[in-house]
Amino acid sequence: MNLKTINQILDAISEIKSDSMTLKLGEVRQTLIDYKKDTSKGGLYLVENTAEIMELINDEEYEPYFGWCNVEGCENEGANGGGCWPETGYWTVCSKHAAEYRAGQPQPKMQQKYIDKEATRLPDGTLPVGNESKNNQSKFS
Repeated sequence: MNLKTINQILDAISEIKSDSMTLKLGEVRQTLIDYKKDTSKGGLYLVENTAEIMELINDEEYEPYFGWCNVEGCENEGANGGGCWPETGYWTVCSKHAAEYRAGQPQPKMQQKYIDKEATRLPDGTLPVGNESKNNQSKFS
């Protein structure tokens, strides 16, 4: 078993953006900070359940505030929601694709999962919630 110190674990946790950290990992982080203050070894204390904590850290998936760019093949963070190519859907696009839209370039191919999501929009432009169903034609069909 490869034990790590509190400081080593806190360094690994600090690599995760705070706005995308899960509640569970946030609680572990606070517990480690509190224990670091209470123990005579401070941050040099070896943590027995290191493997479990490192698994939590490695399971963290970063999800940007605006989500990911909907353009097929693009792996950039979304920077614009709904303002580009609005006649075909409410697309989240990165700054590069938003600039292409502003330059008058044609809409690139969107990822199929986002095309499918847009096809579920209700006539008022909203996505169905709960038991709502698409009884009427979508405005983007």
